[in-house]
Amino acid sequence: MKKPPRDKAIYTLLRRMLRVARALPLPIFLKDASLRWRYANPAAQMLFGLRRKDYHGMSDAALMDDVSAVTCQLSDRAALEGRGLIQRKENVLDRSFRVYKYAPRSEDGAPLGIIALAIETTELEAARTEGERLRDFYDALSEINQGIVRERYGDTAELFAHICRIVVGHTPVLMAGIAMIDREAGVLHYTQQACRVADFPDLGRVRLDLDPDSEYGRGPVARAARGLETVVVNDVLGTPEMAPWHELYRRYNGRSTAAVPVMVGDRIEAVLSVFAKEIDFFTPELVRLLRELADDVGFAIRTTEQRARVRYLALIDPLTDLPNRVHFLELAEQALATSGGQARRAQLLLIDIADFKFHNDLLGHEVGDTLLRALGRRLVAVVGETGLVGRLGSDEFAVLLVEPGDGSETGFARSLRAIDMELDQPYDVGLSESLLLKTEQSTALFPDDGHQPESLLRRASMALRAAKLAGPGSRVPYSMALERRLEYRHLIRHQIERALEAGEVIPYYQPQIDLGSGRVCGLEALARLVGRDGTILEPIEFIEEVEGDRGLVRRLGLAMIGAVAADLTALSHAGLDVPIAVNIGARHLLAPGFKRDIIDQLGRYPDMRSVLEFEITETTHLGDLSRATEAVRWLREQGLSVALDDFGSGFTSMNHLQRLAIRKLKLDQGFVLDLIDNPRDQAIVRAVVQLAEGLNIDLVAEGVASEPLGVLLRELGVTRLQGHAISPPLPLDALIRWTHDWHLPLDWC
Repeated sequence: MKKPPRDKAIYTLLRRMLRVARALPLPIFLKDASLRWRYANPAAQMLFGLRRKDYHGMSDAALMDDVSAVTCQLSDRAALEGRGLIQRKENVLDRSFRVYKYAPRSEDGAPLGIIALAIETTELEAARTEGERLRDFYDALSEINQGIVRERYGDTAELFAHICRIVVGHTPVLMAGIAMIDREAGVLHYTQQACRVADFPDLGRVRLDLDPDSEYGRGPVARAARGLETVVVNDVLGTPEMAPWHELYRRYNGRSTAAVPVMVGDRIEAVLSVFAKEIDFFTPELVRLLRELADDVGFAIRTTEQRARVRYLALIDPLTDLPNRVHFLELAEQALATSGGQARRAQLLLIDIADFKFHNDLLGHEVGDTLLRALGRRLVAVVGETGLVGRLGSDEFAVLLVEPGDGSETGFARSLRAIDMELDQPYDVGLSESLLLKTEQSTALFPDDGHQPESLLRRASMALRAAKLAGPGSRVPYSMALERRLEYRHLIRHQIERALEAGEVIPYYQPQIDLGSGRVCGLEALARLVGRDGTILEPIEFIEEVEGDRGLVRRLGLAMIGAVAADLTALSHAGLDVPIAVNIGARHLLAPGFKRDIIDQLGRYPDMRSVLEFEITETTHLGDLSRATEAVRWLREQGLSVALDDFGSGFTSMNHLQRLAIRKLKLDQGFVLDLIDNPRDQAIVRAVVQLAEGLNIDLVAEGVASEPLGVLLRELGVTRLQGHAISPPLPLDALIRWTHDWHLPLDWC
């Protein structure tokens, strides 16, 4: 029987590949258009442990576990739908790969199948994970040392409890506990513990013997207590000596453990025990950090000399060698006391790297750490011995500038210009190209804005929040007006949080009408919040605060989906079975948990799938277009429509239309409000109409405030309108009443 043309084409392609693919050490495989395996070179067969008769004609689901199969199928579909080479990270059979896929096409454009090449990155990912774990343990060590230096603990029990909380809170371990030794009874017993699992049992009931002949004396805690050295078991369930505790580890998914003696001089004081969920979790470098932690605790308990050493470690940021927040404030207090005695002024400057988390996630933590060290060195070089530089947090630095002594502020201006010039220079971080960074900055003056370092820092921090809202390159000085504004924002934020917690988010619906039929063709659901006194908060009162916080953007968007779902039945009875647009912030769209959120909402409210339309807002934050494109494509795969709000304003551009698979444009009302008297805006609207028609995209004009505007928009080719000339946003009951009275103005017919 003669093979169909497409099968013949793919077999021709297969024969051409064989000569090259057989000799390559990289896994190469070929699937047909139905995503069934047709060829795998020797490297791919070795990877999956298959022979040709095992895989030929099989699907991913038949060859690998469910998670791996779904991962492969998602990227396969993306390759089939795309035009050109795609690359993805995939985890298959507990190994990591960078996979390149390409879908060759027939002359009529139909995909013939998929050619894929895989490069294993398992060791690279493992090294990155190890680096992040070490960083977490360094952070835990630093915080523990700070607590020791500041003598926060009244007794050893309080110290040990704090250590357990910090280790669990800062690192990915499952549990941390402290076991004390009772030599008279010949046992050990846990006195403190902290755990990620809420129902984790009290380890004080777990039997631990000092006797090596007892089956309860062969575990790592007892061995560490007897041998006075660290004991690691990196595969608990595979170690016979751990049998008495297998059930405990199995129940809470524990797989490895380490026990470290806490020594005071030559006497053992306790044993620090840590559980983890992964096999081989405790590497030599990690064990070294645990030993250092135990050593520092031992020093703190008994010796003044060792306490002084830990105090030094707690005052210096280990990454940049700059004073940390505590030490910076101490040094600033000394400097201000000196300058105050000489009637000199000082200025506190706070510097925050714009979008540092984006750079850190994109380029890796090693590059992020290099940037922080480089920025710290530059600040020290500019300020010299006359100023003070410290690192207050993740990417936040502080500089204290003391006026030279002439009583003027010219010295401040000179120093700030010098700092700006230095920070604006490219940063060489070992990549192919240097990086340019932007910062947000704030200032507070001594003694005008505060007489103590803490008050200066508090007010400069207020100004820094305003600078972050203003955007990269901003420097905001503290003022009383700013403080009043921030106090108001704090009040508004409290009301937002209260409304979200109480479920008092109300959708107001603004209808969109089709000039051809005169009927409602869509609704936009706009959020209103119930204030503390029962009044309705308009978006102008809360939207700035919401859009500045990705967490609030997410919570408000999800709350609106639930609120609209509750209105679906009433809307349907009123004859409003039309698409309903819910605003989704760009920050939420790009967040790692976005897909999980939407799947959860569609599971809760299945009826929303047929009407829900997402309207992307905050396009100034839509910087990662690749990730945005993937998210929008995924939404469309779920059967959901996507609209782009405020087209033509801010950062929306042709690039968004080219990359994002949207099906509706909301023409920014800035082009509509002055349309009658502005020929340039008319020309822009006419061009956007032609663009939308050419791309087969629906176009809605927002802000239609008068009947003459509707007439002009119709003449320009816009057939879908939204605005107060039709209806303001209305609560559900008012919207239903409006539907009974609405009729299309005669001039619009």
